[in-house]
Amino acid sequence: MKKMDDEIKAMFVKLLEGQNRVETEVKKNSIKLESIEAKIDVIAEIQTAHKEQNEIAFKDSSSLTEEKVDLFGTSRNLNKEHFKGR
Repeated sequence: MKKMDDEIKAMFVKLLEGQNRVETEVKKNSIKLESIEAKIDVIAEIQTAHKEQNEIAFKDSSSLTEEKVDLFGTSRNLNKEHFKGR
């Protein structure tokens, strides 16, 4: 009976040691996940900032293009009027 109790105790100790190892790994993985989540948040913020900058740059370049087209049209009309009388 004593031998059986010792074997059960040994198995119980091994189970507890295994459980401790699993808990340690879970804690490590939790820390890694928190780090990854923080990095993803930073990446999302950067991506949003880039998107906003691109939208502003597109609006600016679109406005410049429209201004150049208007200026070209005006100068073309002025040239036509200027050379009509000649």
